[in-house]
Amino acid sequence: MQAQDDKQAFSPTEITVGEIWMETLQLDRIAPGDNFFAQGGDSLMTMMVLFRVSDILNVDMPPDALMDAPTLREFCKAIDRRKAAEDAPDMENVETGALPGGGAGVINER
Repeated sequence: MQAQDDKQAFSPTEITVGEIWMETLQLDRIAPGDNFFAQGGDSLMTMMVLFRVSDILNVDMPPDALMDAPTLREFCKAIDRRKAAEDAPDMENVETGALPGGGAGVINER
C-alpha cells in the first residue's frame, strides 16, 4: 500500500484492513478511497473480509457494513467507531453503581 499524498496517509486500521482487502481481492495496491466492490469485491468476499476483521481486530461488523461504507477509509472509520463503542464502559452500570455480574460496588470513604 502506498499513500499518494498526505491526505491519503493510512491509519493503523487502514493498514490492517487494506492488507486484508489486498489479499482477498488479489490486488497489489489499495488506496483509502478505493471502493471494495469497484475493485472486484462480491458478497462472498465481503463475508471473508468481515471474518478476518473479526479475527484480527476483535471487532464484529454487521453483514451490511461494507455496503454502507464501501471505501477503505469509510469502512475503517466504521470499524474504529464500533470498536470504541465496544470498548466504552457501560454507563448504565457506572451511574447505578452496579458491577458486571450483578454485584454491588463498595466505596471506602476515608
